[in-house]
Amino acid sequence: MKLKLSSPPTLNTHEEAVKYFISQMDIEMLNDILDNEKTYQDFSKEEFIARLGKSFNNLKDYKNTHLLIFPGYCDHCTCINKGKSGFIFYGNKSKHYLNLIFDVNDTGRVTDLHECNEFKETIKPKFKPRFRVYIDGFKNGPF
Repeated sequence: MKLKLSSPPTLNTHEEAVKYFISQMDIEMLNDILDNEKTYQDFSKEEFIARLGKSFNNLKDYKNTHLLIFPGYCDHCTCINKGKSGFIFYGNKSKHYLNLIFDVNDTGRVTDLHECNEFKETIKPKFKPRFRVYIDGFKNGPF
């Protein structure tokens, strides 16, 4: 039996690459492509990567091999991020999820990533979401 390896899609922008490597739960590639000088969710890049890596490990503990991507936006009425776009990432097996607002500059480069407590999908999944996985340790889901 031959093992079929699929090649990654063509990634034309930094945003596409970040989204893809999150969906693959590839923390090493995210560490390589995110800017060292930036903060993400008000954490240093190093701290953000460590926290995101723990979230990925939690998702993998539930037998998820990748994350399904659905677009959306912040729908909080008083949030400074209201209307900003992002993505919700569902575990392919457990349907546990995390969501991230993507701040992207004019050249398509991701300048910040952060969780949103009032995230609304623009395309609804055809399955029932389970538990939210938090990057910020102040909010504890089932993990």
